[in-house]
Amino acid sequence: TTYVVTGTDANGCQNTDNVIITVTNCGTAPTASFSASDSTICMNECISFTDLSSSIPTSWSWYFFGSSTPTSSQQNPTNICYPTAGTFDVALVATNSAGSDSIFMSNFITVNPLPTVVASNDTTICNGSSATISASGANMYSWSNTIVMGPSQTVTPTSTTTYIVTGIDINGCQNQDSVTISVVSCGIPTANLNTTNTTVCINDCVDFTDLSTNTPTSWLWLFEGASPATSTLQHPQGICYDSTGIYDVTLFVSNAFGADTIMMNNYIVIDSCLEIPVSFTIPNVFSPNNDGNNDVFFIESTGVTNLDMQIYNRWGMLMFETSDVNATWNGRTSSGAICPEGTYFYIIKITTDKTETFKGTLTLLR
Repeated sequence: TTYVVTGTDANGCQNTDNVIITVTNCGTAPTASFSASDSTICMNECISFTDLSSSIPTSWSWYFFGSSTPTSSQQNPTNICYPTAGTFDVALVATNSAGSDSIFMSNFITVNPLPTVVASNDTTICNGSSATISASGANMYSWSNTIVMGPSQTVTPTSTTTYIVTGIDINGCQNQDSVTISVVSCGIPTANLNTTNTTVCINDCVDFTDLSTNTPTSWLWLFEGASPATSTLQHPQGICYDSTGIYDVTLFVSNAFGADTIMMNNYIVIDSCLEIPVSFTIPNVFSPNNDGNNDVFFIESTGVTNLDMQIYNRWGMLMFETSDVNATWNGRTSSGAICPEGTYFYIIKITTDKTETFKGTLTLLR
């Protein structure tokens, strides 16, 4: 019922409004009913359900057999998805304060399987050539990278291309597969190679890489002085050398168009890599008197890679300086003046596998 009220103010002006009173029969239990947006779908598709129950239910219990969402308490559930093919039941219990009612719809949802779409095998063609690609397992087909429809077609890709085919069956369900056509440069191969290192120590191993062009299909490597001595792999690894020397490496490559060979003379150098022990001695006295005995001051060493040496007199004047590992001091200044007997001071920086600085005194006798 709609009630209209008219109001009059002190000036005699009027206006109206209305209010609607809805009377419901709260004493009637609901009658459960529902509908679905679709009852026949394809596998992995989703549908929505609508509650059509009478007498204003206040709660709902849905049961979706075979669905990835088996239950719901929403009034109108959405995105109810079915991952497997088959026929499935749906049930609804609708409830209000006066009671409840249920409805069970047997085999209400039909889920059709997806077609098994199978594309032809991947293949390799020469640049400029064509290939026929095909698919089976469906009733209609569409291909990516082309406007051609149908189960097969001829393509001429200029680079390696993957074609995706979508197949649709009589139920309107669809599935996909793909085929890759690899495009390579054809012709007689040109042999080329590389390695991780051309100079290694005895008993070390080397990895080799094929850099040949025009797509070889077979390889034969010859490794002089190595173990293994041969390989048919494209990129041999772990080729080891147990004797010092300089060795050749040869690579033969071929394909359907011909063959080529490269021989790398004196390519691999195998060193003994013996470690030289580091030692050095700093004398504390010498006598530059030309008697053939201790006439010069020098650092006797092995394994020293760098040396910086300064020698000063007792007044701090620089008498001698060198960065030559094999240099000697004959007791004279850089201008050739004879240094007198006495005590001298040295600062020597020696580099082996590390750098150390030594300071000390030296006695010059004449």
